[in-house]
Amino acid sequence: MASHLDELVAAVGVLAGQEFVDAHRIVGLGNSEGTLHVLHFATTAQAVPFCGLVLAEPPGRAIGDVLMTQLALQAAQGMDNVTFVFPPNANHVLKEDTRTPAEVAAAPGSGYNDDGTRLDPEALGAILSWLGKLYG
Repeated sequence: MASHLDELVAAVGVLAGQEFVDAHRIVGLGNSEGTLHVLHFATTAQAVPFCGLVLAEPPGRAIGDVLMTQLALQAAQGMDNVTFVFPPNANHVLKEDTRTPAEVAAAPGSGYNDDGTRLDPEALGAILSWLGKLYG
């Protein structure tokens, strides 16, 4: 975990140092295991803290259990600017997938990069809406 945190701290530092970047408006976005690293960064003292978090597809137990325990305790407890969204057609990498669980299980591969795949509109809309509220 420490090496991933070091990498993220360095990356945020480089990003914050860019002329065109407002270091006070950097949002951490983590997907899958990356959510753990974004949370680790956000829950420790940093020279350039995130102003918000997008945690997509955290690993582990059922998402409801994780959100109500680990994430709520680490990132959302007592905060009124936290939103949880569960787009029904967003797969693990936030792409739209309207197949049934049986169809997914029977298909070869993940389908993440098949022709015609696209970001799930509801997931993308939720992220953009949240960022819009954050920056009004």
